[in-house]
Amino acid sequence: MAGKLFCGHCNRTVRKHSRKFFCQNPSTKGVPACYDGGLSRDVLERDVLEKVKSYIGKEIKSAKSRFSFSDKKKLEQELATLEEKRASIFENLLENKITQSEFEECKKKVNKQIRNQCERIDEWRKQQALVTKFQCNERPIDTLRRLCKASELTKEHMQFVKIINVNSVDDYEIILYEDSPLTVLCRNMSIYEEA
Repeated sequence: MAGKLFCGHCNRTVRKHSRKFFCQNPSTKGVPACYDGGLSRDVLERDVLEKVKSYIGKEIKSAKSRFSFSDKKKLEQELATLEEKRASIFENLLENKITQSEFEECKKKVNKQIRNQCERIDEWRKQQALVTKFQCNERPIDTLRRLCKASELTKEHMQFVKIINVNSVDDYEIILYEDSPLTVLCRNMSIYEEA
């Protein structure tokens, strides 16, 4: 949890003593602590593990195969066709075959179709990243499943945690990264980047 645990009042890193976490204010120049007592490490680790496993679990449930490997070529061909269509709309405008308002309407429609197709291609890339073995010889989906089944919090779990703000011994906020667990995992493994 090093480097991710902060006091929600003074924003200083929280210090660990024995099995508890405390605000650092009392240890510096006699300033009163932002909250009384120490947060139990066991309680915090349990809650962090539960939240991370829930976050990972949603990714695993949504990871059902929607595309086959051969779908990539088809998806890219459909995108190329849409881009050609967009180019022809520009040509039609230049040749005065359509009005400016017709051009704007057609361009808007095709651009939306292109964005949707790009999202489908990104979805294909994401799925392939989930099921491809890399240097670690473990597919990312298998890593996520392993982490979801774990009974103890590890450094691997902590890669999904952005920050933990401690307001008191029984009030703390565990903030996870907004990216999908796959994106966080693969970014940390240096095997996949979102387009």
